[in-house]
Amino acid sequence: MRLWWAALLVATACAACDEPARFLPSHTIGDMLDVRDDSAVIRTGRVGSGQFEGTGTYALVDVGNPLSVDVEATLEGDLLDGDGNRAGALNRESLRIPAGAQRTFALVHHTAPVPSAIGADVRVSTARLAAHAPTIGMSDANVYEDGNRVVVAANLTNKLERETIVVVIAGFYDGDGHIMQRPHSVIRIPGELTKPARFVGPDGSRSGYLFVGEQIH
Repeated sequence: MRLWWAALLVATACAACDEPARFLPSHTIGDMLDVRDDSAVIRTGRVGSGQFEGTGTYALVDVGNPLSVDVEATLEGDLLDGDGNRAGALNRESLRIPAGAQRTFALVHHTAPVPSAIGADVRVSTARLAAHAPTIGMSDANVYEDGNRVVVAANLTNKLERETIVVVIAGFYDGDGHIMQRPHSVIRIPGELTKPARFVGPDGSRSGYLFVGEQIH
């Protein structure tokens, strides 16, 4: 019933507005996206890159989109200690979640490592219908075993005429479906050209997938 009601709201929003996308009513967001914070994984390690690189604690969490339309979602949250108390705020992250798919979010506490954190309270801050079709196409996606781990690879095509800087992300899981790792890389793709992307999972990984995050045109 919840999913039917959410789908009806999306259809109504699309029919009633002239803009290609609009923010969905805040009180319905929880009904539309499946935030799996009960399976969030807490890690402490390197965060950021270049002059912004440091050590921080972060939460990896999967979010599913059961709707028949792509959604652009922003998540926020807090780290939790063993008593369920808030141990530090998590920075927001925004990702496009295709219809019927899921994405692995990484919410980072940049201030300092938080040794007491064992869980996270993650929630949707905003969500809207995707305004445009994806500008980065993915083809020849492949997941294969390499010894005691899996490798994910795909070709990424820039559909625009100008160069695009793309954050390419992979999600890796163990045999029980638990998140193990979410590495990323930044690549430049000239206009209307294709570049390969490949990530090697950690030992013990049994499945994985590849997707794109932030893009700068």
